[in-house]
Amino acid sequence: MSVPQGNLWQILRSQALDSVPAGCRCPPGSPPTLESWLRSGAYSVQSASKKIVTIEAPIEDVGALLFAEAGLLLDHAQEHAIQARHHLAGGRWASPAWSVVTVYYWSYYLVMAITRMIGEAPWFLSRAEALLLSGLSPGDGKVGPGLRVLTCRPAISATMRVVELRQSSQTRVHDAVWRTWFGFLRPHVTALVEQKLNTAELRLYLPQVKAANAIGDSWPSDLRNLVNYVPGLAYGAARGRVSTSAYSGLSAARSETTDAIIGRLESAAAALSGSEPLRSQLVSAARTLTSMTIVLDLIANALFDEVASRHGLDRRWVGARSALRSSQWAEFDGLQWPVDVDAA
Repeated sequence: MSVPQGNLWQILRSQALDSVPAGCRCPPGSPPTLESWLRSGAYSVQSASKKIVTIEAPIEDVGALLFAEAGLLLDHAQEHAIQARHHLAGGRWASPAWSVVTVYYWSYYLVMAITRMIGEAPWFLSRAEALLLSGLSPGDGKVGPGLRVLTCRPAISATMRVVELRQSSQTRVHDAVWRTWFGFLRPHVTALVEQKLNTAELRLYLPQVKAANAIGDSWPSDLRNLVNYVPGLAYGAARGRVSTSAYSGLSAARSETTDAIIGRLESAAAALSGSEPLRSQLVSAARTLTSMTIVLDLIANALFDEVASRHGLDRRWVGARSALRSSQWAEFDGLQWPVDVDAA
């Protein structure tokens, strides 16, 4: 079974194909990034203030940098997925607490890649970048550093579009990334629930929204912070206490079907309670994170491949990750892990 492709998938795909149009040049050897675009891109600042910067830029340039950054972030995620499998297959003790952190970063980079592709990308604007935009703005508009959300607005001509850098209500990029993703999902999932459409697709996304509704839209980041930074809470192996593990239920030796992973996500998310603090639900939260990460891996890579294929973009982005995965999976039976998308 592949990623269920119903109404919500069409929305994701439509936004991604609009944000990353055909004709984008994004060579893997010298990829454009948001940082390099600000320094040398062909854009003009239309207005600037503390809260919002409005930029007019070529559609293809904006698409190229969003696609390239998504590809780079999927590279990040791939390395964490490889690390997780080798932890599982190593035959040696691995910290249960650190497994949560590994899976967290795997998921975090996946969501960053998705938000890049759909043109709703949290981005921390440095002081140097803020000064640059201030200098390019008309009038005396002053741009301050800090967390922004880059949003692609509809094209204003056949070649140009408006991009907004809007000040975020969040101060931490990690929180903003998760809030952007769950904020995007919530109204669309609600519409699916109300219309009772495409139950296979609903099972993919509804548990993600239910988890966020129960323990907050920044819960994966909150979980990572609790596990990694609260002394004695999760790193208790020396004292015989294991409070959580993200690898529970995963196997390094075999792949599962998409349906099995979605079922595990549904069960894990259903165990989360909005009436209890997150720190008392570390086991359920870690299990939810793991299953959600695997689902996000399917979604992010399917979306990237869809954009690359439909718009004839550089396939070396996909090929390089495939080659790395194959080389690392050589010792295992089969190349698909943790989900075999071809299985029924």
